[in-house]
Amino acid sequence: MKQTSKYNSFISLYVVLLLLLAANTVVSFFVSLKMCFISAAITLIGVVITIIRLSKFNASFKQLLLALEQGASIKSKTLSCFGIPAIITSDNNEIVWYNDAFDKYTKNTEYFGYDISTVFNADLVSLEANSICDATFNGKEFDMFRAYVPSADGNYYIYYLVDNTSLKRTAREYFATRPVVLMIATDNFNETLRNSKDSERSAFLGAVHGEIEKWLGNTNCISVNIGAGCIQVLLDERGLKQLIENKFSVLDNVRKLKLCEYTGVTLSIGVGKGGASYNETELLSKQALEMAQSRGGDQVAIKNNKNEYKFFGGVSSAVERRTKVRVRTVSSAVQEMICACSKVILMGHKYSDLDCLGAAYALASVSADLNKTAYVVFDKEKTLALPLYKEVIKVDNRVIFTKGDNLFELIDDRTLLIILDTHRAAFLENEELYNKIDNVIVVDHHRKAVDAINDAVIFYHETAASSACEMVTELIEYMQGVKISPMTANALLGGIVLDTKNFFLHTGVRTFEAASKLKLYGADTVKVKRMSSDNMRTYSRKSLIVSKTELYNGCAIAFDEISDDITRIASSQSADEMLYLDGVKASFVLFKTDDTVNISARSYGEINVQVIMENLGGGGHQNMAACQLKVADIDTAKTELVNAIDNYYRGV
Repeated sequence: MKQTSKYNSFISLYVVLLLLLAANTVVSFFVSLKMCFISAAITLIGVVITIIRLSKFNASFKQLLLALEQGASIKSKTLSCFGIPAIITSDNNEIVWYNDAFDKYTKNTEYFGYDISTVFNADLVSLEANSICDATFNGKEFDMFRAYVPSADGNYYIYYLVDNTSLKRTAREYFATRPVVLMIATDNFNETLRNSKDSERSAFLGAVHGEIEKWLGNTNCISVNIGAGCIQVLLDERGLKQLIENKFSVLDNVRKLKLCEYTGVTLSIGVGKGGASYNETELLSKQALEMAQSRGGDQVAIKNNKNEYKFFGGVSSAVERRTKVRVRTVSSAVQEMICACSKVILMGHKYSDLDCLGAAYALASVSADLNKTAYVVFDKEKTLALPLYKEVIKVDNRVIFTKGDNLFELIDDRTLLIILDTHRAAFLENEELYNKIDNVIVVDHHRKAVDAINDAVIFYHETAASSACEMVTELIEYMQGVKISPMTANALLGGIVLDTKNFFLHTGVRTFEAASKLKLYGADTVKVKRMSSDNMRTYSRKSLIVSKTELYNGCAIAFDEISDDITRIASSQSADEMLYLDGVKASFVLFKTDDTVNISARSYGEINVQVIMENLGGGGHQNMAACQLKVADIDTAKTELVNAIDNYYRGV
């Protein structure tokens, strides 16, 4: 057994003191006999004290080792001969002893008296909570265990170390070389170069592939062009880590390409990882690619075998497709399902707005034209589209508006549920109804979220559309035997005007085509404007909110400290107004309802507020999003919002 430095210091101190006393006795003999006797007596007392202290120290140490041997259940060997490295520390983490097995790792350096936390690279806090942790020492890696040993003169701990260096390195190499599959697709190649020559298309496509090859150049990978502007890449986790570290720079590089006066091509990348086989990993990459494209493209979606997603990019607007082949196909399928059902239930998101309720009423009107009973689920006490509801019930008694609680007993196997302006079950006006109905259609334009409804018979999702009302207008156009009434046209145009901010944001050619057709069907722009007009209370509240605006990193942040019946609509409209302030790229208005802090977010598109809101558990669109935080107060919510904005700029 080795003695500790503390023990050696203890002996050395007393030896020095005794030598000094002895020297003093000799000197006193020549000076004064009386002083000599006194000095000799003091020296004798010192010798007696030293013997007593050393005896107690040795007894205590033997008692400790005996307790350790009993606690560790060592039957045939002592800790000194124990094959596993063992260390004993005092209750202040000082190393007081270690066995021969650990001494082999010390490289002839003594560690007695050292604080164990300075010797090992280990999380001792985790060890205290879980009784095991990883530890490294002199280039070796261990599993560290700890046991508590009580003693008469204090508390001690014994640490056992299992050398797993080879196993841990092998495990790291295994996980670093697990297969990863990338699916890379050009989002809008055909749309951008639809009028170009074949030579120009080939040159541009070659430039895109060149950027991809340059980007992948430093990784150990295999890439294959599988046609239709899509490339499949096989690499490992180590290579994926490199791509993540440079934040998928290929997205920016391809977006900046300009050749033959054509520009604007973007990439969508789906990454699959963690699959049990190559087939499963490839399937994950395809699902991730679909998610990236459903969110508007120009981004990367990483999906693992636990159905967890991580996103990068997403700074560009979705590309509008001029072809309407898919619209005609979906329109025909929706009409067939309406005709085959027993009744139609239409439902949007909570706190319905003009886009949500306008689209629901329009398809309810179509269902009535097809001789089907139609129910629109909404809460008139919690809606932002009350003026539209009041106008509809004046002229149309075919559509039934309800909260939905009375519909459960009417549901049968042929009941059809059409969900509009959302694709997330948690956001629905009445989620229980959705859970009871098997036949579901989803029509939405928001960027796809990871918790999207995945059991819909028809999932009509178009992120390039300005609004759900624009999508519904196109669907009705291709339906047989139905027509758009002036009231329906007003409702649809109101939704388009709301979501485009009077045709200012997120508009495309098809947006104006839909609006012109609605005008042809009798839409009255004056009535549409009145449906979204503010009353005096709302206007005053908006002015109050905007006056308290704070600027942070190009973002305007404001609070509505009053909670009443106009809080939600005043806050969302204030977020719109704040975009007109100089230097503002995005706006956020926070307001509290019960135990929840709500955030309405808006932008011109330069900042993707959807990504910021998703970091806080919400979602929406690139330039219009929201979230709800279960926090105690607005100040806490503001802190979380500022952190989310910082993370957005850092690309986290």
